[in-house]
Order: sequence, then C-alpha cells, then structure tokens
Amino acid sequence: MNSEPQNLQHINNYPEFLKPRLRLFLSADIAGSTAAKQKESSFYKEGEAPRKERGWMEATVYFFEEFSSQFEAAWALADNAYHSVSGTKKSKNNPPEYWKAIGDEILFYKEISQWEEIWIAIGAWSVAIKKVRHELHNKFNSLGLDIKGTAWIAGFPVINTELVLNIKSTPNSAEYKPQIDFPIFSNICNLDQYYKSLSAGRHPAGERDFIGPLIDAGFRVSSQAIPGRLVISIEAAYAILANKLKHGHVKAIQEEVKEFPDFKLYYAGRKHLKGFSGSSGYPLFIVDIGLPDDDLFSSEAKLLTKTNTCNMVNEQEALDFCEKYFHDGTSVCHPYIYDEVDSILLGGQMPQGHLMRLSELHDLWIKISANALSSPVKVSLSDNETEPENIGIDKITDLAGLPARTQI
Repeated sequence: MNSEPQNLQHINNYPEFLKPRLRLFLSADIAGSTAAKQKESSFYKEGEAPRKERGWMEATVYFFEEFSSQFEAAWALADNAYHSVSGTKKSKNNPPEYWKAIGDEILFYKEISQWEEIWIAIGAWSVAIKKVRHELHNKFNSLGLDIKGTAWIAGFPVINTELVLNIKSTPNSAEYKPQIDFPIFSNICNLDQYYKSLSAGRHPAGERDFIGPLIDAGFRVSSQAIPGRLVISIEAAYAILANKLKHGHVKAIQEEVKEFPDFKLYYAGRKHLKGFSGSSGYPLFIVDIGLPDDDLFSSEAKLLTKTNTCNMVNEQEALDFCEKYFHDGTSVCHPYIYDEVDSILLGGQMPQGHLMRLSELHDLWIKISANALSSPVKVSLSDNETEPENIGIDKITDLAGLPARTQI
C-alpha cells in the first residue's frame, strides 16, 4: 500500500457533491420470512379462524423498529468509548444513517472519515444482529425467523454515483426543466442543491440514493449471507485487516458494549456472483459476530471450519491476498479515504484515473453552472441550427464521458 501523499489541494475547492467520499453500507435481512408468510396465509383460507399467536407482520414491524434502535444505541456507545481513549484522533460527527428498506431488508450507510469507523460500525451492526435475532426467537418462536447481515464499501463520485430523486423543480432556476435526454445535467444540479441544503442545516429536497458497480456487488454479496453471520466484501475485509484497532480501543469499547465482536475473520472461498468476478469467482469473507457457543450457527461454524469449507484466516496472509486482488484486478482498486481538512489520503492512493475523472466532472460542473442554470442548455436542434445554444450538448456529453447522441 503506497501511503505517500498526493497533491490534492485543488479538490478542496470542488463543490461538496464532487469531493471524494468513502461509504460503508450495512444490510440486515429477515431470514425465513417468506415461509412464515405462506404458512400464516393458510390460516385465513376458507373462513378458518385466524391464528392467535403473533404473526409475520408484527414480527416484521418489530424487526425494523427494534433493529434501528439497537444499532444506533450500539454505535453511540462504541463510538464514544473509542474516542474516550487518550490520543485518539477526533472524527467528523456523522453517525450512520438510515438508507432504505427493501422488502424485509433494512439498510444503513456510514460516511467514513477514519478507517476505525468501519470497525465501530460493523461491530455495532453485529451487536444489533445478535440482540434482535435473540428477541425474534423469543417473541416469535413459532415463525422460525432469523437475521442475516452484510457489509460492503463503495467510493464516490468516481465509479459509483449519488442520485437525487423525486425533485419536482430545481431551486434558483425558474426556467430550468430537467432534460430527459441529458439526465446527468439534471442530477448534477440536484446534487449541488442537495449538499447546499445540508450545509445550511435545511432538510434537502428529494431523496438520495446510491448506484454503481460496487453497490451492485454489495447486493450480490448479500445474496450469499446466511443466518447468524455477517458476510462482507473484500474491500471491507481489507479495511478491517489493514487497520486494526489498538488494544486500548478494543478494551474501552468492549467495556461499554459487552457483545462487541472480536473480529475474527473467516474465508469462505470464491463464489460465483451474477455479473461479477469472471470465471474465478468473487472472494467472500465472514465476520464472526460472537454468537453463544450453544447457538446452532456456532456449532455449524465449527463444523465448516473442520471440513475446510470456511477457515479462520491468518491476518497477514489474508491482507496479502487482498493487496494482490486489488493489484491484479482490472476493475477494482484499494479503497481510499480522502481527508478534506488535511488534504491527505488515509490509505491507498487515489488512482490517477480517478483523479482525471474527478477533474472531468468538475470541468463539466463549471461549464454548466456558469451557463445553463441562468439559461438552460438546449438539447434539441431545429431545422436551421447546427449546434444547440449556449454550451453544445454534444460537447458536454463528451466531457461527461457519455456516448454521443444519435441524430435522427
């Protein structure tokens, strides 16, 4: 890992939505819910009396409310304990945020300013999984429900992208209307307004979402999750392995959060994930979340280890593997954290291609913000025009790295 600082001072002058950000994404999903729903529906067939015990709907509502509460509480305790250790660098005050729900799955994300925050967030997520699955077993035992979890990392705005959705109009531009044949223009303007609202302490218009290859990869990894374990992406495994918490921090956190995991990692081998990793498969790692020894999945974990199906890793060997994977892969790179205050990188260097793409996006923003917001880009040609008014749309499209328009 090359940690020599790069000359990135100019990035500090970029608008907020273009500054490099690394985010951790966390998923928890109810396992067994489909079977529980089908089973319960049979009680209402042909006028039979409804079951008297609590059903899947109550269990699902309980899961969403309780999981958020348990995770936020565990994060706050662990983060405070971490920062109570003398000499610890202060981090930005940005706790994990709720992202969205997809069916029986709840998702949070955390913007990362220090590598240690990945440890704290994944540890707190593990605590929430253990506590809520225990309560699900106690309160809804007959339903056979469990929880499976996933964690992955994605960097922005290069490779992956933020979207701002469901904005009816763009502020400060009465004439501007989003152009359906140039969506990147609309999204850049929306992102700028979104971040300005956040900076001003206002509730932003629209809904933020995240898309990109590493977001897709995270959901593919989550398809491999099984109850009682936390499956993580190779980038998350690398971050854990390369940036170990000091003993003093671990002790302080575990004194406050009794069920905080020891972060033993297991390697589950290569798995074929749809659309990813070619013929060799995607490497999967598992965090031991510290289930009780008498838990079914603790017994299974021991069995898998003995049969060499899933092995506890030698940390240095696993780190070497991750390094080689990033070095040899054509579409992956070291995860990196850009510190906007100190203008340094807190991990692997930002690839030169990422710097170039960021510069292109900034150039695009300078051009359209100076012209298009006051007089919108014209995106269609009349019979007697050879180029759109203001900035030519084809020029902006080319600058944005998008395919040229096809003239009809």
